[in-house]
Amino acid sequence: MKAIPTLEERHPRLRTLLEDQNGIFTRIKEKTAEKIEISERIRDNPSPGNGEINRLKRLLNQPTDPDVKPDRERLPELVSDIESLKLASAVIDDAIQQERRVASRLICEDVSGEHTVHVKDFAAKIVALHAAHERYVKFLDAVESTGASLSPLQPVSPYTLGHPASVNGTYYWSMREFLDNGHITKRELPKAFQ
Repeated sequence: MKAIPTLEERHPRLRTLLEDQNGIFTRIKEKTAEKIEISERIRDNPSPGNGEINRLKRLLNQPTDPDVKPDRERLPELVSDIESLKLASAVIDDAIQQERRVASRLICEDVSGEHTVHVKDFAAKIVALHAAHERYVKFLDAVESTGASLSPLQPVSPYTLGHPASVNGTYYWSMREFLDNGHITKRELPKAFQ
C-alpha cells in the first residue's frame, strides 16, 4: 500500500485555514484572560489607564509610554473583540469543513484504483467464503441425514455470518452492499441471492 497523504498535505489551503483558526483561538484565549483580569480589578481598584500621565509627559516634552485605556473603556472593547473573533472563527470553521470535503475527494480520487483492487479482492473472498460455508453446511446436512450424530466431528457454526442461504444474514447484506456500490456484478452473486 502506498503512503496516503493527510488532508492538509493533499490540500494546502486546508492547512492555511487550520493555522488561521488556531491563531483566532489563541487571540480569543489571550483576550479572555485580559477580560477576566480587568473584570476582577474593576470591582476593587479599576485602572484609570495612562492617558493623563502621557498627556503630562507630552506637555513636558518627555517620552510617553504606549497608551493604556482605562479598565471601564477597555472591558467593552475586549467583549466586542471576543465576539467578533468568535464570529470569524465560525466563518473559518465553515470554510474548513468545505475544504475538508475537497481534500477528501482529492485523496479518494488518488487512491480509487488501489481501493478497487482491495474491494474486489475482498468481495471475491466473501463470495468464496460463502461458497465454502454453503458446501460445509451441505456436507454436515448429508452426514446428519444418515442419522449420525455430528458431535464427534465437533462441527463449527459461525453464527455471526448467518446461514449461507439466508436473505436476512450477513452474507446477503454484505454482497448486496458490494453490488449496490458497483464492486461486483449481479452475475457474481451466489445463486441464492440473485
